[in-house]
Amino acid sequence: MITKKDIELELVSRLRMYPEQAISVSQIIKPEDFDHYGKIYELVLNGFIEEKEINHEIRKAGFKLSEFDGTTSYRFPNEIAKDLKEYANARNVKRVIAEFSKKIPDNNLESFVAQLQVSLTNNIESSTRETSAIKDLIEDFQKEREEYLKKPAGSIIGISTGYEGLDNIIDGLRPEHLWIIGGYTNMGKTFATLNIVANLIAQKKRVVIYSLEMSKNDVISRLLGIMTEQNGLAIMKGTQKNPIEKAIQNLVDSHLSIITNKSEVSDITFSMFEENMKSPVDLFVVDFIQLVTLKNSKSEYETATESILKMQQTAKKLKKPIMVVSQISNDGAKNPDNGVMSFKGSGAIAAAADLAIEIIKGKDETPETIADKTSKGEPIDMVWVIKKNRHGRLGVIKLEFSGKNGIFQKPLSNF
Repeated sequence: MITKKDIELELVSRLRMYPEQAISVSQIIKPEDFDHYGKIYELVLNGFIEEKEINHEIRKAGFKLSEFDGTTSYRFPNEIAKDLKEYANARNVKRVIAEFSKKIPDNNLESFVAQLQVSLTNNIESSTRETSAIKDLIEDFQKEREEYLKKPAGSIIGISTGYEGLDNIIDGLRPEHLWIIGGYTNMGKTFATLNIVANLIAQKKRVVIYSLEMSKNDVISRLLGIMTEQNGLAIMKGTQKNPIEKAIQNLVDSHLSIITNKSEVSDITFSMFEENMKSPVDLFVVDFIQLVTLKNSKSEYETATESILKMQQTAKKLKKPIMVVSQISNDGAKNPDNGVMSFKGSGAIAAAADLAIEIIKGKDETPETIADKTSKGEPIDMVWVIKKNRHGRLGVIKLEFSGKNGIFQKPLSNF
């Protein structure tokens, strides 16, 4: 019977012969995944990176080369590493289940199961994440393509944002994608996001909002204002002109969740797993990234970087889109025509994004014209600039923004 030790020995023996393949193997398996030959594996990997003589490094560490001489294998190292990763994953699953079996509660099982799911997801790494055979990749591609072909001609791949011009460029909200909606202060970032949320609710999609700035009542009043084309503050005060019961029922039927009591990034991402277990989520929204906190963080940069990378990983694991609202840096605000977005806090925010949209005012809008239009209740010319699209083309969406009801809509004429 082949044991884990046999597979470890097979792998390090092959890597000793072909150390250049240790780099690709390191994308699959780590030294801590070994039980017996982790030190040898580490010596081979580091020896190749540092351009040292591998056998010399092994002997210098006190190991005998004769231990590997009797091992014969013709398998590719990546293939061996995948087998070894299965053992490591099995060990992690047993450990996690053993730990959780000691603390099964008598109530609140839903939260307990969510915690177990998150722990299992974090402890089971795919051995094929970076090294999948082309056959497997083609099969996944064909499945997605078949689903798309079932749709009417001209359909988009993902969920419609409610903005045809935007959908035509980015093909809607798609699984695993991380969106960044950016803009300087008072550019309508949150309103833009809530317009998309309202459009998803109209399609009977489930959205979960993490609001770190506004209260639940503020979010609801703004959404109802957009859905009924009324002023959100008037709805809050009860002085609105038109009925809102239908819009309220649509919110209830959508199973919208608004969470305002979480700011630490681990709490937010864990909650995403929990919410998705309660009922499948079509879109997560975080408003906004600069208010997310990180335990034991030493700087704003570290917090922003770790937070956005954690959300990127969560989008991949849950296979759900996450939309994050972000402030633009002062330099970015001074240079809106720059093709590269500059977010406040960390360059990792732009780097992690699959799609980044910056909201800016129309080219002819000035503080004076904005003040005049606002006083008259007229819409303001705004532009959504797609500055990054990892999966397609860039573009510009011209819209009008009404401060009365918070609605972004296509203008009657171009500006």
